[in-house]
Amino acid sequence: MRAVIHAGLHKTGTASFQRCCYDMHKELLKQQIHYPYVKGLAHHNRFVNQVEVNWLKPLIRTTHKKTGRNGCLLISAENLEYDLYTDKPERIEKTLYESGITNVIWVLCFREPFAAYRSLYAQLSKSGHKFTTTRAILEFEAGGQMISAQGTLSTQNHRSIQSFHFNYPRLIQDLRQRLNGTVVGVNFKDFTQQSKAPGDLLIRALSTERKGLSDLSDNLPTHELRSPSTEQIERNFVHRFFAFDPTKHGNEPNYIKQAIHTRLENRLNSEQNIKRLFKTTFAGWGQALTPTEELQKLLSAPAAGRFRFPAAVHGLQFFQT
Repeated sequence: MRAVIHAGLHKTGTASFQRCCYDMHKELLKQQIHYPYVKGLAHHNRFVNQVEVNWLKPLIRTTHKKTGRNGCLLISAENLEYDLYTDKPERIEKTLYESGITNVIWVLCFREPFAAYRSLYAQLSKSGHKFTTTRAILEFEAGGQMISAQGTLSTQNHRSIQSFHFNYPRLIQDLRQRLNGTVVGVNFKDFTQQSKAPGDLLIRALSTERKGLSDLSDNLPTHELRSPSTEQIERNFVHRFFAFDPTKHGNEPNYIKQAIHTRLENRLNSEQNIKRLFKTTFAGWGQALTPTEELQKLLSAPAAGRFRFPAAVHGLQFFQT
């Protein structure tokens, strides 16, 4: 029995993929794929946000019961990105193997770093829907410089430290050295834009009949991505900083308008510089991607009785970088 852990990354079409799997979990079961159904939650972040990993055991038992010995447990939780440099991946693997899983596959989706940063920056401007207290905010150039220097961006909310990764080759090499399972990198464009449904290539490789999500249903859920304007993004950040709720406070006072104007001007002046910096710093990001043919081979349903390879083979034979 296999386990596939889809760990994001953030802003790579995870929400759309999860919504499809959530709505089509019964169809996936017919393909011997168990996507755990949690009413009201399309993703599995509620599981992975826990410190302990005992939540895996009942899911494995259910997978075996519903799909048999050649079935697949599919977990999709982008919040795992926060814990990739902790010991949580090792503890997840240990629990999976001890519970009868014979093949663990880690799937990470990678997006061109600058595009990923712009999308994440916009998302972070919207986080936090309560304006009762002021909040620290991100500045585009400073954030870009930090990412270029460290390869990561870390923020903190009231629940946890959030770590976002941009040095993909370093990340994937680290995971392959630490983990016994197979670690694959998927191109964001292949995962989303070049598929009829987000994650089609993943589900098609895992399913017993080689059917993707778009093959299993003619009524796929839609997930429209409406990116806010650059001005709106900076407005969101300023409102967060001053705890200004436009629905309650009405018109923006002049000091808020000036702050928005200044941030917008700085953002526009720095964007091309950060884009060039990322192009240089992360020029080899594509090295983290697994070639399509190799990806399909590694994800394909194993024959009955297949056992996992030793760590040395899994970590090095297929994925030299």
